[in-house]
Amino acid sequence: SVIITDFKIFNKSVKLGIDSPLKKSITETKEITLSYKQNNLSFEFVALHYSCPEKNQYAYMMEGFDKEWVHIGTRRFAIYSNLPNGKYTFRVIASNNDGVWNKTGTTIKIIITPPFWETWWFYTLEILLGISLLACAFLYQRKYHQHQKEEALTALDLKRKTEELEYARQVQISMLPKTNLILEKIQIIGKMVTATEVGGDYYDFIKLEDNRYCIVIGDATGHGVAAGLVVGMLKASLASLLKIFPKQILIKELIENLNIALKESVLQRNMGMSLELAIINIDDLSVELGSAGMPFPYYYNSQTGKLSTLIMQAPPLGFLKHIDVQTRKMQLQAGDILIFLSDGFEERMDIDDEIWGDEALQKILTQICNEEHQAEQITERLIAACDEFADGRENQDDMTIVIILIENS
Repeated sequence: SVIITDFKIFNKSVKLGIDSPLKKSITETKEITLSYKQNNLSFEFVALHYSCPEKNQYAYMMEGFDKEWVHIGTRRFAIYSNLPNGKYTFRVIASNNDGVWNKTGTTIKIIITPPFWETWWFYTLEILLGISLLACAFLYQRKYHQHQKEEALTALDLKRKTEELEYARQVQISMLPKTNLILEKIQIIGKMVTATEVGGDYYDFIKLEDNRYCIVIGDATGHGVAAGLVVGMLKASLASLLKIFPKQILIKELIENLNIALKESVLQRNMGMSLELAIINIDDLSVELGSAGMPFPYYYNSQTGKLSTLIMQAPPLGFLKHIDVQTRKMQLQAGDILIFLSDGFEERMDIDDEIWGDEALQKILTQICNEEHQAEQITERLIAACDEFADGRENQDDMTIVIILIENS
């Protein structure tokens, strides 16, 4: 007879425990359920025949994956890498030194669950988005032809562009929070100054369990309706993830999963999203931050009166299959301020084509934080300072600001 003596994931033996996929010892286990991330498996086994055990022969098969038995001689282990999600049965048989095979052997069922983006509800979301896109395209095309009959081609093109930009702007604004958050200990303020050509900026405040909030600021690549669609897909994916994992998911996992969702869903090249997330606990004022392609956030320390840059490097979402996200954890104190900005501030240009730049931005922001103690006043003064620098030139990109301010006791 044959028994399985050890089961490993990523070459590490799996032991019994609360979070272990094994509920019994491996010799007694008949079925193991794993996640899609646990798809590098190996098994060790032995034949219980002690007359010349070194001559015992082995063969194994993963039903549902292998098409035939794998004969391995006297070797007593089997390895599977990157096993797709699905249901399998691992079988192993052995023979003694006389070549007599026990064809019954031993078996164990393996179930590998799929990632969320391969589940039915995510496919349904993609289908609904596709249907919505087709419906919008159909309505837009019909309206275009109606105006083409009524007006000259030049006037029609101008009107169509104006309506498209306004539609994109309204879609963009509709996805923003309806109100700011003024809580007992904290002020969370967001504001967007849209550009003539809609730039794809986005921010949101999402209430979580345990008196926590998820603060989001992002910037889709591209402009107009296309950028709005990317923002809509990210907003839906983020809401789904936070609903599925209201407590357990970390900032790093959240951003990495959003990257996979955009990479799998947006097939158009050069379409993606820069994103910054912060999850803040209102009770103890702890905050975890993560960034992917956005300008680094600023931290104003009320004790020192100084502004510092929180560097967290990672590429934007939707371009690479896997990204390495850097995160930070901080403990905020009374009077501290976190400032999140889109690149529309730093890259604002004046009438001489000079950009504002990070150095000038930090200088005026430090001055404002030292003088103001309300998030809304800081927001308005920074926007006014940026407009003053531009000297009448309109912003070519959206300018979005989100401020988290801890009130003084």
